[in-house]
Amino acid sequence: MATKVKLRQKPMAGGKESLYLDFYPPIVNPQTGKSTRREFLKLYVYSKPRTTLERKHNTDTMLMAEQLRFKRENMILKEHLYTDIEREQMKFLEKSKKNFLEYYEETFRSRGLANVYRHNGALLLLKAYAGNCVRFADMDLEFCEGFRKYLMSAKSLYQKDKILAQNTKHHYMRSFKTMLLQAFKEGYIKEDFAHQIDSIPREDSKRQFLNIDELNKLAATPCAIDVVKRASLFSALTGLRFSDVQALTWGKLEYVKDLGYYINFRQQKTGAVERMPVSKQAVELMGEPRGFDDVVFQNLNRFPHMRKMFRKWISDAGIEKHISFHCFRHSFATNQLTLGTAITTVSKLLGHRDLKTTMVYAKVVDSAKREAVDKLKLDIAPIILRKGGAI
Repeated sequence: MATKVKLRQKPMAGGKESLYLDFYPPIVNPQTGKSTRREFLKLYVYSKPRTTLERKHNTDTMLMAEQLRFKRENMILKEHLYTDIEREQMKFLEKSKKNFLEYYEETFRSRGLANVYRHNGALLLLKAYAGNCVRFADMDLEFCEGFRKYLMSAKSLYQKDKILAQNTKHHYMRSFKTMLLQAFKEGYIKEDFAHQIDSIPREDSKRQFLNIDELNKLAATPCAIDVVKRASLFSALTGLRFSDVQALTWGKLEYVKDLGYYINFRQQKTGAVERMPVSKQAVELMGEPRGFDDVVFQNLNRFPHMRKMFRKWISDAGIEKHISFHCFRHSFATNQLTLGTAITTVSKLLGHRDLKTTMVYAKVVDSAKREAVDKLKLDIAPIILRKGGAI
């Protein structure tokens, strides 16, 4: 009996219906070796289309699904007539209908790619640029270059009145190109767009930090919101990012006899699991212990009133530098290197995967040393140098 292939629909969440092929009699799944009657196409239509775009989506998708049904039926009935090239073309056709934005999110969340927050930021702006559905089949060089152009003038996700910082644009574009290259390698697109579009240049930025004297001034200065002060100084003593300090719970703190305190956590930015030694002073800044799952620095956020109190605290301490919370992480790294801690140790404490990332702080320390040397001047007559430059 010849196998018949029917196109059917299955209700799903969000007012949509998933499309699948129904085989009768059942066929053998080549991957599992088991018989099956269903093959989901990873396509959907709107149950009750309300807009012109939704109706067009339904028409295009049903046409595409019918073509897949027809080819699948022919493949079953005339398997021996298909060449390897035709089979590959059919596989590519199926892949090309997948939503690039869903692939984007699935890739960085499920595969443990570093810098999850950076990838997520790039994805949010990509959705703002193109909407919630961009099929691989619709992507071309013009689309990719259009997104680059969009990034150049896009507003910040967190400060709507400001344009994205240059280095943020650089990182978002880098994320986008990473996903394009991954999609090309996995056969979702036929062209390597990642190497055809220009990157966005990175801007060299001065890493601001607080020396130990300045941190002591802050420790002695009252702050209207206590959790802001404690969390900031905690970051200066541990090097943890704001996201990691904010997510820290009491269950992540561990005490080992004769060794001291440790924090076991997963970095919010990179997803890497860390076990970091922390000082007793840092633990004291955490406050009174609570439940295992309770957040240590409760109500710590980036709300405007909290940023305002943060800036006032810095100003009240007599510090004129432009300081953000992340500067406390920079301060930890810079002060450790200044005190003579090996750069490899500092790199591990910061959770860096590449020593080159930590080398930026070594340059800051060298610059600070140069400034310190140049500040030391005596009120004496200039010394005449000998020929050749030697004294």
